[in-house]
Amino acid sequence: MRRRISGITVGVAVLLVGGLVARADGRWPQADAAKALVEAGRFAEGEAMLNRVLPVIEREVGQESIEVGKLLYIRSIAVHEQGRYQEAEEICRESLRIAGNSLEADHPVTLEMRNRLGGILQDQGRYQEALAVYEELLAKQNQLSTTNPRVVSYLLNNLGSVYLQLRRVQEAQEKFEYVLALQEKTLAPDDPDLAISLNNLGGLLSWHGDPETGERMLRRALAIREKRLGADHPDIAWSLSNLAELSKHLHRIDEAEALYTRAMSIFRKGAISDVRVARTLTNLGFVYQMQRKYDQAEAAIQQGLTIREKCLGPDHPDVAESLIHLSGVMIVREELSMAAQHCERALRIIRASSGDEYLPAAFALNNLGFVRRKQKRYSEAGAVLHQAIGIFEKETPDGSHLADALWNMAGVQFAWRNYREAEGLLRRAIEIREKRGGLPEPGLLKALEDYAAVLRKLNRNAEAKAVDGRVKGLMPGRQ
Repeated sequence: MRRRISGITVGVAVLLVGGLVARADGRWPQADAAKALVEAGRFAEGEAMLNRVLPVIEREVGQESIEVGKLLYIRSIAVHEQGRYQEAEEICRESLRIAGNSLEADHPVTLEMRNRLGGILQDQGRYQEALAVYEELLAKQNQLSTTNPRVVSYLLNNLGSVYLQLRRVQEAQEKFEYVLALQEKTLAPDDPDLAISLNNLGGLLSWHGDPETGERMLRRALAIREKRLGADHPDIAWSLSNLAELSKHLHRIDEAEALYTRAMSIFRKGAISDVRVARTLTNLGFVYQMQRKYDQAEAAIQQGLTIREKCLGPDHPDVAESLIHLSGVMIVREELSMAAQHCERALRIIRASSGDEYLPAAFALNNLGFVRRKQKRYSEAGAVLHQAIGIFEKETPDGSHLADALWNMAGVQFAWRNYREAEGLLRRAIEIREKRGGLPEPGLLKALEDYAAVLRKLNRNAEAKAVDGRVKGLMPGRQ
């Protein structure tokens, strides 16, 4: 299973203890084949085979047999990985009920089932419930006279992934670093479990201050998976998506597109259509938007939105994220009424689930503010942009999103002829953009151009001319 945190898909370990349905007499080869398909990431095929073989085994050994419980558990994996979370939860709980009739609570099979249940809860956004499951499993392990280091590593990785969802970044990093240090000492350098830990810590570092180290870890995780799992395994696609996210964040847009496209090719081969695929589609749509491929951008984001609404329901925060991205495409196309509708729906979802001060609310507010400004509804624009700036200042004080909101608000002040206020806002926006370094961003150029316009309104023509010269210096081809 995978979790997406702050742009990076975080891997959650599954135990796959092995031998779940194997029979020494070989009486159920289809069951073993179904398990192999699921482990290979061919979830739809594995589920179809399980649906055929389960009734046969139930007739032979009874519906309450532990072998039936194990097969139901494997079916829950196949259903979960296809994005049918409520159905997967029901099946997983039924497998646990059957297992409880004949296995101890600390039996490896029972532990694996409960671990999977935690992941299903997590994918539904039920983080506190998932956290309770993982903490209980870890406590049981710690009570044993001899703990299994591999199992402990799985559970600590899972705990770390929930901590990230709950924005407890330091605790998550501590878990990931501990596990990786342990595995580096005890596992082979190409062990797939090591790839999970590299992916987790690499993803966290990529978005929390050390993208260079994060990228090295993500690429090492991808190399391990390509060597051990094969080119078309879903875990390869998750690694590719993570690297694409980082490339997008670092403005390596063409590289991001290539990585996302390769990931989507793997997903399509495996007939995978869940919320993690929706994430990849949404991000690919954003890349297309940056490349001005607006038709492709809208199609990808809309496809991701459809998947999210199907898997999560119409009022899930991930649906709001898709709506915000879709509003961005509508803004570029000047379909302002539709853009506003998407922003307003996104805000209703976010406020109902997380409150007004949640970072995604600021993205929706900023887009809505831009729309209202273009519609010359300046009072409304100023009100929502004031809220957006407040959230961005708290959450990302040096980020480009704050610079966007400041530039947006400057436009409102300019329309009101409050040129001094507009000047101050644009100066802040330009300072933020300049601190980010790298190639000149379109946002920086636009802010400089608007800053020159404000200076002229203030009769500071010499300063305005100097700013014009700077813009031409940043864009030599511009006359």
